[in-house]
Amino acid sequence: MFNSFISSCTALLYPPLCLHCQQTALEGFLCQTCLAQLDFIDPQGRCLFCFGADLERKKGICLECRKEGALLDRCMGVFDFYGPVATLVKQLKYSGQVHLAKGIAAFMVAQLVRLQIDLPDVVIPVPMPLIRRLDRGFNQSALIGKSFAEMIQRPYLDCLQRESNPFRQVAMNRKQRLEQVGDVVLKKGAHLRGKRLMVIDDVYTTGGTLQACAEALWAGFPQKIEGFVFCRGIFK
Repeated sequence: MFNSFISSCTALLYPPLCLHCQQTALEGFLCQTCLAQLDFIDPQGRCLFCFGADLERKKGICLECRKEGALLDRCMGVFDFYGPVATLVKQLKYSGQVHLAKGIAAFMVAQLVRLQIDLPDVVIPVPMPLIRRLDRGFNQSALIGKSFAEMIQRPYLDCLQRESNPFRQVAMNRKQRLEQVGDVVLKKGAHLRGKRLMVIDDVYTTGGTLQACAEALWAGFPQKIEGFVFCRGIFK
């Protein structure tokens, strides 16, 4: 009772601020104005495989997916990377606000429900190279993936390992990002045969990392591999 009273007084004296605009937020991590800016991706008019907004689509498939081919059955997204959405990702990754992973996962579950997507058998996070994980202290995709798996009540399996690419990609262009994907391998003992997999990441940039994950996962003979990201970035 006393702790609750102290929390209430603290919130009254020091109300939380919106992570994006720094105005007072009555609850949560975004104010009502910024929450109103969140626009869920509508697959209508988007690439069938990657949810990209490429205007050069043919039969519903964007130019990049036609060029690269698809190892994923599809890659879905929740938001485009801008405004409050971009702020949430940056605050999680670069400011260490790991509690935001649960909120991000909740948005992903909401999109799953909106699109009436079948639940996977297994949830798998995109791996992070060891050097980068030690530097950051956590893998944001793993934090999001664990919360997401708990919310949809599906098994979470950290079965991929990324062997290279210790560099941060935030300032890289598309070509540089693709060159820095690194080697992704399937850990021994992962039982994936016949299962429907969903690979979780925070941001879709070039799609190269998710493609590398899918290539490694097919070695386990799953039935299906889908990617699911919190937001889609635009990188040239």
